[in-house]
Amino acid sequence: MRVWDVRRKAVEYRSARKCIDVPCLAWNASSSLLAFGTSSGEIDVLDFKQRSVVASYARKNYDAIHALKFSPHSKGTLSAGCKDGSVGVYALAQPDLHSRYWKLHTAKVTGIAFAQMHDDVVISCSLDEKISFLDVRQKKIANTLDVGVALTCLALSPGGSTIVVGGYGGEVRALDTRKGGAPLMQYAGHKSLVKSIDYSSVAKSARRANSTQGLASAKPRDDTSVHTSQYRESGGAVVEPLARTPLE
Repeated sequence: MRVWDVRRKAVEYRSARKCIDVPCLAWNASSSLLAFGTSSGEIDVLDFKQRSVVASYARKNYDAIHALKFSPHSKGTLSAGCKDGSVGVYALAQPDLHSRYWKLHTAKVTGIAFAQMHDDVVISCSLDEKISFLDVRQKKIANTLDVGVALTCLALSPGGSTIVVGGYGGEVRALDTRKGGAPLMQYAGHKSLVKSIDYSSVAKSARRANSTQGLASAKPRDDTSVHTSQYRESGGAVVEPLARTPLE
């Protein structure tokens, strides 16, 4: 794993781990910590200012890490999703408190996020077509949504009431968590699986639950395009149809 300084066109950091695949990485909110997960089940957390690894974790069964996400509420709380369908939570300050995994899915975990209000709830999606809500404090599944399509990525709205997901067949859907996962928007966004999905920075900075939200999804391989759309979290109506923007 390498970190590049685009302006200087130089490598800022190079991982000491040799001959590994890194399926995922994640920055914390202040960009002071960078976590990356490997195909052999390790997680390293890098203090980017010090250029040193401050925490390392390894799964006993060496199962690949496919999704990582830092909590927006605390600097050192990290969630991880694995190939075997397990979800784990780590607290860098209290390694003994949060360091276990829960088997939430029957297939690979492809997306993960913390609830907007607090980091006691972790939301995950999987190729098993389900979205799971893990209550870390109660150590149990709080809710499960069956979406009906194999899911490949996930993002949570700034207001916290909407989950957007991408599917293996190119689908993009927005679900209202206040109404049991009722669909707010869905369309065939791409020709094949959606690799990533997120909200625009404008929508994130506004942080208004009942506002028009900007959404983008991307599948930058054979389908070289970015799709964008807008919808209302409160009313559920599509405001603008999707726009298709070719990648340069």
